[in-house]
Amino acid sequence: MKYVLCTILISLAHQTHFIMTFSFQTKRLILIGLALGVGSLHAQTNCDDPLASNFEGAGSCTYCTSTNALNSSPEEGITIGSGLSNDHMNVGTDACNGITASLGVVERFEDNVEPQAGNLTNYQVNNGYADVPEGAEPGARWNYLLSVNLGEHTFEDVDVKFGLDFDPSDNFDASNLDGSYTIFGSFSEAFAFVETGSGIDYAQASIFQDSQNFDFGFWSQLAEGANVDFDPNAVGVYNLGVYVYTLEGALLTFSEISVEVIQDSE
Repeated sequence: MKYVLCTILISLAHQTHFIMTFSFQTKRLILIGLALGVGSLHAQTNCDDPLASNFEGAGSCTYCTSTNALNSSPEEGITIGSGLSNDHMNVGTDACNGITASLGVVERFEDNVEPQAGNLTNYQVNNGYADVPEGAEPGARWNYLLSVNLGEHTFEDVDVKFGLDFDPSDNFDASNLDGSYTIFGSFSEAFAFVETGSGIDYAQASIFQDSQNFDFGFWSQLAEGANVDFDPNAVGVYNLGVYVYTLEGALLTFSEISVEVIQDSE
């Protein structure tokens, strides 16, 4: 740094000697130009985010555009539970970093639900309680299905947020996530709790998968804390979203779906 500064000063000295032959007004304009040039040199910054497309390049960080493949399948299979497939999911992809975030819907003890024709982010399911085998936890007929794959990265490298809307009113505003989701928070807030129960340190992992029911004890307790009572018999629209951000808050990719619960005709 000292060498660079010395070089700048020597260069300025030579240029100052050179401009002594000009008129006062001309000298003034040239000196202002030199001062602005040195100021811009000090203001120049490089991008220091390894997840940016211009990492270590000059200027502000830029990121690849996220893409979504609807009614699709992520590369990774679903390894939780038994008999779950990765079909019919909304797969958000950050191709530059090899990161995907996927959401879908499962009809309990049946199969993955196909999205609605003509609206491939919406999944239609019947209201009511699932027919479950003896010993299985009761609840609504459907579960959400979630898979986040960070590729070569781990969850401590990014900020993954998950949003769940327990209000059946169809008034979700994608531009106001905090206000629209009943529960919206970072995975990192729950990982300590998950590690206590499973022994897995997901902060060091690169894949997280989950399939839960809105009526299960864990989520129903959180919803109750937000003064919302989920009713499997209620008809309406529920929204879910998973979002992968850099630690500085830049959105890398996301997946958003809606679950439309309709009246069972039987």
